[in-house]
Amino acid sequence: HFDNKHLKDKDFPEKIKEMREETLNKITKGTNLKPAFKENMPQTTIIIDLKKTDEELLNDMQNGSAEKIKKAIKKGIKIREGTAKDQETFFQKRKIIAGEKGFSTITRKQYNNLLDALQKNHQGTFFVAELNSEIIAGSICIFHEKTIVYLYGFSDRKYANIGGHHYLKYGLFQRAKEHGFEYCDLMGGAPTGFPSHPLAGVSRFKESLGGEKIEFYGNYDLILNPILYYLFKLFYLLKKSDVFQKIHSRRKK
Repeated sequence: HFDNKHLKDKDFPEKIKEMREETLNKITKGTNLKPAFKENMPQTTIIIDLKKTDEELLNDMQNGSAEKIKKAIKKGIKIREGTAKDQETFFQKRKIIAGEKGFSTITRKQYNNLLDALQKNHQGTFFVAELNSEIIAGSICIFHEKTIVYLYGFSDRKYANIGGHHYLKYGLFQRAKEHGFEYCDLMGGAPTGFPSHPLAGVSRFKESLGGEKIEFYGNYDLILNPILYYLFKLFYLLKKSDVFQKIHSRRKK
């Protein structure tokens, strides 16, 4: 793990990448372990220390993020806890973002069940950012001991330049502190030094909020039957391909 301030050094990401690759070689050398073709959990996360003052949290951020937060405040963006009426808006807006960025999302029923269970059992909640009564960003969070964990979210791209998403995260930090949480886990990102990774853009946003980045070494498959393993891998990759998706959608029609 390391302070995100080190990422300002242009040589630092390459050093971390080399360390990761050396460790992966040691893990797989002379074993039947291979890096999993399907990652079940992100390989990194960002931890924000909420024991710091609001001023310290802002100072830890990259200048661009801090400026966007100040801009959002001037624009009059409001942060509040989401209600049952907001669930459909959350689902629809995240679905649009998922389509634009090419990632999958859970169903409407799964969202509703998740949010209902979290709030009913006081194990989590969701926050929204509003501008002129329109929801422009949202974040679902889970409570775990002294840590609040960011799970899912969205940001309306129409309002990307006024800092709604940045301010929502800052507002989340403030509310978490008020309720006694000591850390915020921003949950998920790309490994350092891999700019083409699907989560690279997500990582850049989270890293801009300061904190500490923790790198994990990912998931590994223990291959007991090579033939079955590679057949299953081939089937999985075909199922995820554009060709398969097109055929599947035609059958539905």
